[in-house]
Amino acid sequence: MKKSVRIMLLFVALTLMACGAFVAACDTASGDHQHVFGSWTVSKAATCEEEGTERRDCLECDYFEERPYDALGHDWSVRVNVEATCTEPGKKGSKCGRCGTEEVTVIPQLEHDWEVTSRTDPTCTEDGIEELNCKLCGADNSNVLKALGHDWDEEHAVIVVPVSCDVDGLRDMKCKRCSTPATGEERVIKHVGHIYDVISAEPATCEEDGMEHLMCRTCGDTKDEKIPALKHTLGGTGVVVQEATCTKEGILEGECLRCHHTVQTSIPAAGHTWSTEYTIDVEPTFQAGGSKSIHCLICGDQKPDSSVSIDRLEQGKQIEYEFRIVRNNGDTLVLPGISFVVKNASGDTVLEGTDARIIKGSLKAKLLPETYTVTVTSQPEGYTAESSYTVTAGNPLCKINLTGSLISEPATASTRYAIGSVMHDFTITSIDGRSYTLSALLKEKKFVMINFFFIGCGPCRSEIPGMDGAYLIYRDDMELLSISISPDDTHDDLMNFADDFDLPIDYPIFMMNSLVGNFAATSAPLNVIIDREGVICMLEGGSKAGSVFNSIFKKYSTAPYYTGEEQNTVSFGSYEAILPEKHD
Repeated sequence: MKKSVRIMLLFVALTLMACGAFVAACDTASGDHQHVFGSWTVSKAATCEEEGTERRDCLECDYFEERPYDALGHDWSVRVNVEATCTEPGKKGSKCGRCGTEEVTVIPQLEHDWEVTSRTDPTCTEDGIEELNCKLCGADNSNVLKALGHDWDEEHAVIVVPVSCDVDGLRDMKCKRCSTPATGEERVIKHVGHIYDVISAEPATCEEDGMEHLMCRTCGDTKDEKIPALKHTLGGTGVVVQEATCTKEGILEGECLRCHHTVQTSIPAAGHTWSTEYTIDVEPTFQAGGSKSIHCLICGDQKPDSSVSIDRLEQGKQIEYEFRIVRNNGDTLVLPGISFVVKNASGDTVLEGTDARIIKGSLKAKLLPETYTVTVTSQPEGYTAESSYTVTAGNPLCKINLTGSLISEPATASTRYAIGSVMHDFTITSIDGRSYTLSALLKEKKFVMINFFFIGCGPCRSEIPGMDGAYLIYRDDMELLSISISPDDTHDDLMNFADDFDLPIDYPIFMMNSLVGNFAATSAPLNVIIDREGVICMLEGGSKAGSVFNSIFKKYSTAPYYTGEEQNTVSFGSYEAILPEKHD
């Protein structure tokens, strides 16, 4: 037996040497491992989509090696062809013969092909039914046929109670299909009410009601209806008898357009215009805190629930002072050319404000809490300011108030205007020979608008009807100067242009002049608003609708100006009198 085992081992060794697999016996003691491997065997079978692995073991020890081998790939040899039915979709394509994965196109499910197998017709009061069977799959179904409802024979109805203008009638009738007599609401003939015509009238006046005498065209019934008094309607310019305030109505007196009586009407209360900033009500001191609140810009009333407390002042702790440059109407002014000096009670200069430090019309600085004197040393051309201002620790906001004033000498070729600039005075002549001087216009009008355009400009042409319509409404408060920016627009061209748009005879149109260069008007339309002080307060390009011009003109025709003169007249369209009339 032992001899047989030796012979077998010798045979295996000789075989391995012959095939090159045998190198040397494993020598684990020396650490020089030279393995004798057997054949590769599958340790993890490959699938259609995933790799497999092979393994071989050393015949002399526990060492082994593994290596991957490729996925098999799908075997699309099996064809798939399933017909669609009424209840299931079909499919067509291929299936892998190894793993069963399908690669198919779905065939949509068929619709049933119903045929009627039996039918019970509906009646006036009962539903019918249809029994159905599918020709394709044999499935059964049914449809309910709704009851038809009665078809009343109104043509042959018998009137039991005649209908009148204010009383329903009654009739007897039967169903055309089942001869069932009507028993409920269907018997009623609804009345339609009186149809009145005016047969005579006493018209209403401004003060007295009128009366209409009416007769029903169906039954002859008569009645009278009151025509409310028309109330007085004022037009033109009225005199303010009592000014309206934020909370109380005013009284306007004028002549009624209809009856020519002198009457009074109410001017609606304006309502409060609340400031967006706080006003110091109680200045804080080193001993006690103060308070601030929101106030109305018009009447000064305090806004309810707006009061906020202010901490008391602390010696040696700086607070923030703000020096703001504003127009005399309160608008923030952002223009180069302003500078001022801030001095303390001892006369020492603590701050100098210049263009470089003023951001968006404001300069903020941390200073010790005390009273300071602010002196304006220079201001932009065309503006004037008070000589000095005082600002305290309790109210550390200083509004440096600049008043614009039209510059008397003419602009030079290098002058360039922007929003906030004060205009130089100018005189220009329209195409019909009339002369216009800005200073003279601003003595009579609340503002002037310059419209830069040229004849071939489509957007310019599209805005003219709306601009002209708004101008005609507000022309008592404004003047409109339309200036061509094109040297190609001749006198005759502009005259024809005015005729094309049917503009009024006195509509002021001008050929190209130096103002085009002063405004750098290289594109059109460009619209410029100059207020009563000669300050440019709007400079906008682009075509505008008539409603936009209406809003703009209304804004500047009602803007407040601090001229020191009390105004006792207002311009208005029409008011209805609601106060007692005052007759001549």
